[in-house]
Amino acid sequence: MQEKTVINLNEKRIDENWMTRFGGQMKYMLDQMGFGGMMGGSNISIRGLPSQIQAFAGTLMGERRHMAAATRYGLTDPKTYASRIKLDRAVKNFERATGVKYPIR
Repeated sequence: MQEKTVINLNEKRIDENWMTRFGGQMKYMLDQMGFGGMMGGSNISIRGLPSQIQAFAGTLMGERRHMAAATRYGLTDPKTYASRIKLDRAVKNFERATGVKYPIR
């Protein structure tokens, strides 16, 4: 059984190692989401203020919607472009709420 991973969005010591782990955890969660929702649960727990957790969830779902639009319509379709704009807004909200630079770009 895999050990439970905790992402603390209120972490006071954010350094390169923390960002590397956070980026890896984000990639893992996006892989787990696939296109049918979370598969088999996750061993990742998110901690932080409610506004931080909400911003994190919004960004994660924005990534999922953008990936689905890109797969379904292609990168040049206006629907995909619109999903990218919404994702960019969610990322800015996440960065403002947490003070953490979004690791996936």
